[in-house]
Amino acid sequence: MTAPDVATSVTWMREGTVLLLDRLDRADLTAPSPLPGWTNGHIAAHIARNADALMRLLYWAQTGEVTPMYPSADVRNAEIERDAVRDAQVQRADVRTTAAALDDAIAATADDTWTVQVRSTRRAIAAGEVPWMRVKEVWLHAVDLGAPSEAIPDDLATALIDDIAGSFSDRDDVPALRLVDSSSGRAVDIGGGGPTVAGPPSELAAWLAGRSAGEALECAGGLPVLPAWL
Repeated sequence: MTAPDVATSVTWMREGTVLLLDRLDRADLTAPSPLPGWTNGHIAAHIARNADALMRLLYWAQTGEVTPMYPSADVRNAEIERDAVRDAQVQRADVRTTAAALDDAIAATADDTWTVQVRSTRRAIAAGEVPWMRVKEVWLHAVDLGAPSEAIPDDLATALIDDIAGSFSDRDDVPALRLVDSSSGRAVDIGGGGPTVAGPPSELAAWLAGRSAGEALECAGGLPVLPAWL
């Protein structure tokens, strides 16, 4: 999938950040999260360090100096483990400060920089994909912290469905299926199409992303079993 345009992504990013910070203020950061092996504190640490990582990609695009998101996967994981056990107020302040710094860095990025090629942890991307990467982080982790999946706006949910379906279509471990937005009738096929899974776009997106068991979805014969998205 082609990432949404920068202006749209930035709007979604800011809306999702507000939701994320609200959920973070309510969460017990020492409590287990829905993500295996992680507490809510791990999510907070990850979100803060992700902002730093995305700013490194913007710096790369702006200067031409190669600055990867993380020196290595081990360093990334070690930083999250280190920061996950800090005082809750320190963690909340870190998430707010780094989110604001990323927003400022995006606002300061020249229009002609968005086409510059950098590299995420997985593949080469245009710098214009950086705001979309952050959109996915803040919205889905807000759901992990207790926000209802129906809080995801329909237009954003549709973009998430396209993004996840596109990445699933390249994998051999994902069953063929057809996703149908029950509000609009819009259909998206994975693997050439198979059983139909229908429901509201926010519920389809949450299920594809592993944030929902799909209770609000309909599929004759039961929902297919999906592997982890990331």
